[in-house]
Amino acid sequence: MTDDLIIASNREFTVGAIVKHFKRETLTKEELEKNPNMYLYEIVGIAEHTETKELLMVYKALYGKPTLCARPLSMFLSEVDHKKYPNIKQKYRFVPRDYVEGSPCNNCQCHCEYGCKEKVDWAKANGTLPATYIG
Repeated sequence: MTDDLIIASNREFTVGAIVKHFKRETLTKEELEKNPNMYLYEIVGIAEHTETKELLMVYKALYGKPTLCARPLSMFLSEVDHKKYPNIKQKYRFVPRDYVEGSPCNNCQCHCEYGCKEKVDWAKANGTLPATYIG
C-alpha cells in the first residue's frame, strides 16, 4: 500500500464519506443557508490512471450539478497553500465534513457540522466557532 493510500485511510476518506473543501470556510452564514452543501463532496473511490498508474481520488459534488470530479490523490491529500490563502484555518485541502482542527469530535459518527453540544462548547471555548455557524 502506498503512503498516500495509508494517509487517505487514516483520514477516513472511504467510499461514501462526506468531505469539505477548505473554501467552505469563506462562505457567509447567508451563503450556507442558501446552499448548505456548498463545497461538500462525497468520496466515490480511488482510481488508477490506466496508462500512468497514478492514483486519483474520485468524488462527487453535493451542490449544483452533481459532477464527478477526479484529482491526483497526492493533491487531494495536500495541505492548503497558506501563502495563497492566508486566512484559511483548515490545514488540508479536504477534510471530513465534521473535522475541526484539534476538536475532540473529529471521529464523531453523527456527521454533523457544529451540531453536537459538545462540539459547539469545545469550539466556543477554543475560539474556533466559525462565523458561518448557524445555531
